[in-house]
Amino acid sequence: MPALLAPAIVDGGFCFGPLDAVSNIIANAVRHLPPSGAHVEEFGMREGFTKDGDGEGFGMSHPFANEAVQRSIKALVGFLAFYFRYLPTLEAQHYLFAAKGDLLAAVHLVEAERCTGAFDVGSHTTKTALRCAAGAAGHADLDSLVTAMRSLSDERTLERCTKSLERVLLDKIHGFYLEALALLPQDQLRRRYHRSVVMAGHCYGPLDPVSNIVLNTIWYDAAFPVPNKKQQPELDMVGRWALIRAERRCLVGLVAGLRAFAGDHGLSEVAAIRCLLRANGDFATAMSVLQPALLGHRQPTTMPSESELHRLMAAMAQRLELYRVMAVAAQHPSPDRLHEFLLSDRVCALRTPWESRRFSREDVRSVIRSLDLEPPPPLGMPSELLRLTTQAQNTIKLFPDAKKRFCADMSSFHRKAKAALDDYVLQNMGPEYVMHVVCGANEMVADRDGPEYSSINWPLSFNKLHYSHINFLASPVCSSAADMSPTLFFAECVNYNEESDRDRKNICCPVVVPPTNAERVRCFYCEYNGMSIIHPVDGNYHGCDIDFEKLARQQHKMNNSIESVFNRGNYVTNSNGPVQEDYFYFDHARELSV
Repeated sequence: MPALLAPAIVDGGFCFGPLDAVSNIIANAVRHLPPSGAHVEEFGMREGFTKDGDGEGFGMSHPFANEAVQRSIKALVGFLAFYFRYLPTLEAQHYLFAAKGDLLAAVHLVEAERCTGAFDVGSHTTKTALRCAAGAAGHADLDSLVTAMRSLSDERTLERCTKSLERVLLDKIHGFYLEALALLPQDQLRRRYHRSVVMAGHCYGPLDPVSNIVLNTIWYDAAFPVPNKKQQPELDMVGRWALIRAERRCLVGLVAGLRAFAGDHGLSEVAAIRCLLRANGDFATAMSVLQPALLGHRQPTTMPSESELHRLMAAMAQRLELYRVMAVAAQHPSPDRLHEFLLSDRVCALRTPWESRRFSREDVRSVIRSLDLEPPPPLGMPSELLRLTTQAQNTIKLFPDAKKRFCADMSSFHRKAKAALDDYVLQNMGPEYVMHVVCGANEMVADRDGPEYSSINWPLSFNKLHYSHINFLASPVCSSAADMSPTLFFAECVNYNEESDRDRKNICCPVVVPPTNAERVRCFYCEYNGMSIIHPVDGNYHGCDIDFEKLARQQHKMNNSIESVFNRGNYVTNSNGPVQEDYFYFDHARELSV
């Protein structure tokens, strides 16, 4: 090889870039060459470099060649793992192997598998991933990498599935819930529906996912109201842990329903998830996508109409009892009653003709008026509760403390978000907003220097985490606000008011739920804690960039493995046991009878 190029290949010539692997090595090495005028013999003196037989160039010994290979692999894997959410390094390696080391191909293989296609070279997430990749490989020439990566394009596929697809689908389902919360009347959401949406507001049914959540939420509240209205106070927050669990249960229900639809064809769990991703989480659309493959037909070039999807859903739900299958799998509190309701004439009458499966705000108000169901018969005290076990008695003793913790969290998040919203209104000189509900919160976010050693949280932790990331809904104060959908906001709020926190500032801005075919911007702390928070795309928040760079260099105070971030977040989202809000909503007479 040319004399000047040999050491540059080791120092900076890794196969990370928009070209084929060999061309990337050469291009990166050339960009890493020393200033003009450097003497060639200086490089020949470096240990591990030898002159070629003809004396015209230099070669590399095996250890130096191996070092260059390892750094290239770290850069390639680093970019994929830090660009895509929920992608462990082992799976990133599989994609790179399938793409034969072509980074651009690997990016689009992941996109094809996840049914996304919004890769943007200029996005903040891409730039952060580039810095992480450079840091992982020990390469410092970030500017040239960013310039080279601007030529990336898409359109590749890969027939492989990973467990991380579940997390991608859960993100879509979380987006459905945020849209549903905005569609419900906010005053009634705070008074009534905060309970039924997390207990039974699942996203399967005859409509689109968002409208199904709304319909199932309103029905459950009407069919199984709180016995004593005084026991259901007005809340400023939708239970975050119960919402995470509801989203997980929806996923399980959707997968079970699609596998039941496939019948003897033996649809695997991961194949069902892939099909749901292609259908953007819409069960009826997923059936229409899957049906031709089951029948051995070619995939149609056009998607079915709304009325065709409705007829397909109605026919299959009746024939295969799909609503019951999904409700049982999703641990719905009353699967038989839900199945009967969704197949009833009352539901069919809600949308005639079936030109659209999506509710408008007026539709929601109409459904609330029409679902004036007779309350279920009063339930007496189950005999099992007349003689409580010691374990049951000890559990009930936890109720007051659990309720206090929930109320304390709700009050804290609402107060912080309200202060941030007031700052936003002041900075933008209006308009005034009325705040509705908190619909996502993570109080464990550190500043750029990482967690601070402190006794402020003792005995729970020696770490002081400086900020909270909060999503909430709010509407402008105006005469037409009742007919407008509330706005989703993101707030980064200062947690403490100590002297060392005086210079910290709140951040607040409107955000939108990302399109279903787009990757979300990343936050180390929210992913690490398993929280689905919608962040601003400009990256103006803590946890966006520097934390991933430190993670890539194994210098982060909290964690030094992208695998651990993925696994820890997975542990939270996969949890199906009791959560804090269960103590708040528990109705002993009904819970043991339905």
